[in-house]
Amino acid sequence: MKPLEQQVTSLRLHDMERRWKALVETRRQHELTLNEGLEILLQVEQQDRKLSDLNGFINRPVFVIRPPSKGF
Repeated sequence: MKPLEQQVTSLRLHDMERRWKALVETRRQHELTLNEGLEILLQVEQQDRKLSDLNGFINRPVFVIRPPSKGF
């Protein structure tokens, strides 16, 4: 079986991977229950997706419809 980090990366859950690495580095992963850990990781991923959606909306081009000119 692949290590957890590889599985999360292959699923494109990059923020979840970063948060997991931070928990491992600070040795906090052992302080959390399974439910608490999953809740933290899922919240991070949800926040990232909402932010990505918002950024995509902000960066979309805006098309202005103007009335046709009289000469044509």
